[in-house]
Amino acid sequence: MIKDDIHECAGLPPLRTNKNNDRKEIENEPKVKNLINTHLLLSKNMKILLDDLITLSDKIEEIVFSDDPTAKFLVDSVMLKYPTSGENVKHLRNYLFHMPLVHPDIRRKTQKFAAEELKIRTEVNDVLLNELATTTNQTVDTINKFEKNHGIDLDITRNVTIFICAKCKSINSIDRFKRGKCRCGKLINSSSSAQQKSFTILNSAVRKFIAQDMWLEEGFAYLLRKKGYQVKTGISILGRSGVFHEIDNLAEKDHKMRLFCECKSSVLKLKDIFNFIGKMNEIGCHCGIMVTVADEVELDILKVARGNNITIVSSIYKKSPEQIVSEIPNCPI
Repeated sequence: MIKDDIHECAGLPPLRTNKNNDRKEIENEPKVKNLINTHLLLSKNMKILLDDLITLSDKIEEIVFSDDPTAKFLVDSVMLKYPTSGENVKHLRNYLFHMPLVHPDIRRKTQKFAAEELKIRTEVNDVLLNELATTTNQTVDTINKFEKNHGIDLDITRNVTIFICAKCKSINSIDRFKRGKCRCGKLINSSSSAQQKSFTILNSAVRKFIAQDMWLEEGFAYLLRKKGYQVKTGISILGRSGVFHEIDNLAEKDHKMRLFCECKSSVLKLKDIFNFIGKMNEIGCHCGIMVTVADEVELDILKVARGNNITIVSSIYKKSPEQIVSEIPNCPI
């Protein structure tokens, strides 16, 4: 249940507001706070870093969280070594993909492939584990280099422990040991019978913070504060029609100026600015800002913006914080 609040600022009309619980949870995550407090969210170097870390984390997660990352490779490899008839191909696929459920007759027919399958599975798993180690080292080294270059302490990852079958090197459980039977048939009854390794990926809340463009809202909120505004991010405000509207940044200054900000990590479209104008009119504010990472803004958008007291701030990555701050208006404009 989302709880409504009354936002009051002396000299300005009160507003009924609320914030999505998922948003609150992400904002309250210490690792997200750490990222926000770097004050580098609008930096091109930070963008490059986060993109690189997402790519590395995706690579790790594809290996670790797949049902059986070796299965397709195994099918292709075993079939190359043992050209078979159509019927045997069917049996082999069943054996590899549905080993625990395969009928005993089928397992007997494919017995000659079992030893080769185990050998290849083990070899492939060794490659995958080495890839995990390499990618984790790249992740740590990338962050360490960024920290050194910018003089900050960046704590935005999490360590995950995996438990590995000693026989075939398959990953059998993640974060917490679980008893069970490995794909190779080995029973794993205790943590001492499994090898343990750890790897590093982006914290899940940090990933959501990036994916949902909260980084852009928080990054611009920091610059609004440098301009002297008091700012709230990611809130919904009740309009005069009785409908709540999501506002990226609510900024107020000197108890007499109220500004709304809309942040876009994509190219601005004409419909975006008309939607924003609708929010401004529905709720009431002195002026607005539309922020975009794009370099090009259509002439019609600029015309509509000027006619409705809206400032367009573009090319975020190509400007210094000081340049961006200088473009933030002291409403009304």
